[in-house]
Amino acid sequence: MSVSSSLHTFGEYHPAVATVTVNTPLTAADADAEVRHLEVATADLRRAPANSESTTGISDVNADERSPLYTPGDCLAVLPLPLAECDVTRARDATGTVLERAGLAPDAWVTLRAAGGHLGSQSEFISKPVRAASLVEGALDLTSASARRYFFEVASTFASHPQEAERLRHFAGKDGRDELWYYNERERRSVGEFLSDFPSVSMPLEWMLTTAPRLRHRLFSISSSPLPHPHALHLTVTAARWKTHYGRIREGFCSNVLRRAQVGAAVACWLVPTFMAQPKDTTPLVLVCTGSGVAPLRAFVQARVHRSRVCQTKIAPTLVFFGCRRKAGDFLYQREWEELAGDPVALVGDASTRQGPGGQSLEGGFIPA
Repeated sequence: MSVSSSLHTFGEYHPAVATVTVNTPLTAADADAEVRHLEVATADLRRAPANSESTTGISDVNADERSPLYTPGDCLAVLPLPLAECDVTRARDATGTVLERAGLAPDAWVTLRAAGGHLGSQSEFISKPVRAASLVEGALDLTSASARRYFFEVASTFASHPQEAERLRHFAGKDGRDELWYYNERERRSVGEFLSDFPSVSMPLEWMLTTAPRLRHRLFSISSSPLPHPHALHLTVTAARWKTHYGRIREGFCSNVLRRAQVGAAVACWLVPTFMAQPKDTTPLVLVCTGSGVAPLRAFVQARVHRSRVCQTKIAPTLVFFGCRRKAGDFLYQREWEELAGDPVALVGDASTRQGPGGQSLEGGFIPA
């Protein structure tokens, strides 16, 4: 069982605000995909909310301050709130459009009330006044996710232009499923883009909150062990980017929020234990990965090497195969693996497939000991 679950009270409804301390590229500028190494201060993940003191009046987190915060295989959940100026501007523009169509000012105070009087498990957030802009930006994904079919059905009832209303009803009906897929899912059209395409839709805020995509957290495998790195949690993030059928450039929302995060930026996040079985030190391991899939494997190797070198624990060999297209620009953490060369605990082999001139396939090999 992961130790992290007993050391923090942060979660989806009470995320930690953790500081980014390192954000550097791991791949070459001409690599097919940009991969970055980020470090987050673990002190921010240990610090419990103000109301989470024990019965003795002493914070439980302080009592366990020296205990490992997480174990290899655990994840960090990140809520993709905009950090960089370009992300903030795009989110505010979409939020402004939603509120303008709803007839609300961004600084208006609104209050949520549960339909039918059923408050649910998170009733503490109900009936508390909140700024309209803060509510929309924190609750909805207006710039990345595509809405479901029910959103278009509801939108058709709030379209003042007859042709727009008819088209939306067609999208929501059985005969329009294929056209909706081409328009919406295939192009990953966001709610913000939808509102630009259908300027007569003026959906009330309560309906927008009910039908628009929620702002969802993303899970990232932690790529470090707390044993050699007690003060920083490492992430290995591939910044997703692709073109749609019609050539629209799309980006992975959370991965690119992290890519653009400056050192000192505050990230809303919390630890998620995976309860991954921890192999015994006497068990030899063969670990195979490509790209940012190296993250949990790197954590396992760091923990084993630390116990071998610092704790003098007898550790069985660990064999790591890392697959990449070009060793020169895609071999993540290459220097770190090379520094482990000769260590009986970690043997690393690379499988570079396009290393030679002209991109022909080449077989990789082990880093020499």
